[in-house]
Amino acid sequence: MTSLIDAIYQKTDLQYLSDMHDKRNWKTVLLSVEQIKETSYPKKDWIESYQYITGDYQIKSPGRSALMNRLRWGMYEERLNKTVVLSGTDDPAILHFKNKR
Repeated sequence: MTSLIDAIYQKTDLQYLSDMHDKRNWKTVLLSVEQIKETSYPKKDWIESYQYITGDYQIKSPGRSALMNRLRWGMYEERLNKTVVLSGTDDPAILHFKNKR
């Protein structure tokens, strides 16, 4: 049986394993994680995968759902950062309006 990190990576079309760190690739990583049942791998593997992909070592015991939520949040942050760059502003009211469209 392959490690969970390898299983996730093999389901993506990413060139390098380290490409999973890049938030721009998190949608692809999320789609791969969604295909894997949590019970297919031990909790230790989910923790290791969460830490490797997100770089976040502060959460004590993340599982599949924590990884999926973090990937979704990272994708949201990436979209928000693009909005700030494109709009040239960091005014929350303007950003809120622009993100609603």
